[in-house]
Amino acid sequence: MKMEINKILDLQEKVNALANGVNPFTGETSADSLDLNDPQTIRFLFNLSDVLKDFTKRRATKKENAFVFTQGLEEKVLIEDNDITLSNFLRRVGEANDGIAPKYKPVAAILVDEGFLENAVVGADRYSKKKHPTQKAQEYGIVEKAVASGYRIYQAIFYGRKGQELVLSLLKKYFSKENQNEET
Repeated sequence: MKMEINKILDLQEKVNALANGVNPFTGETSADSLDLNDPQTIRFLFNLSDVLKDFTKRRATKKENAFVFTQGLEEKVLIEDNDITLSNFLRRVGEANDGIAPKYKPVAAILVDEGFLENAVVGADRYSKKKHPTQKAQEYGIVEKAVASGYRIYQAIFYGRKGQELVLSLLKKYFSKENQNEET
């Protein structure tokens, strides 16, 4: 990984030199100083092409690696009696699923659609919404608590054991392969 970063930094430095009209190999500033048939220039351009190809391939792979609830995932996810935030719980799901976790916003939207969270307008800005647990959510141990962080206090939603189990069952319902096949 470190070698790859060094390669990228070296290529970036050479590209910046080219953009500034400087031959990255000789340091000359003449427009005629770069020979596109020079083996060093050709090697540089192929290296740059390989790095960009690899980068775009990895980005595409990340998008393809969208979360899917696989068989047996329920047994792998650590559920505790301690209250935990949704983002931390989803991180645990990702740890149990080879690093591929569901995104927060779609899961929160599911919780809203299922009636466990509700959007409330905050202040005069009607576009600023904060989620709050509903009465139905509280039956599952999903509660809002004050949290102190540094010099501020804010409200956060915590999920007890029953709430974590509920989120896991909703992930299975909405993100299982069978459900995704039905949508396509």
